[in-house]
Amino acid sequence: MTHLRLLLLVFALVLVAPSARAQGCSMCGAQTNSGEGTRLTKYRGQGLNTGILYLAAVPYLAASALGFVWYRNRRRARQQPTTTPKRP
Repeated sequence: MTHLRLLLLVFALVLVAPSARAQGCSMCGAQTNSGEGTRLTKYRGQGLNTGILYLAAVPYLAASALGFVWYRNRRRARQQPTTTPKRP
């Protein structure tokens, strides 16, 4: 039943008009349209691309830092001897 729901969802998303899926935010549209008619036309999307790269890098950096902390703590736990206290 779960696979059927997933298949129906994918099918419904495919049927949505491409113009509805490619709307974007108003700030992105303003950024791409701001350079028309000026000498900066060839650099029009450069700021937009840089912003996308910054936004994409943050989750990867956070996941890398979390993975490093996990690895370091796991390695320390393996190096410490696990001794059980002796009962009298």
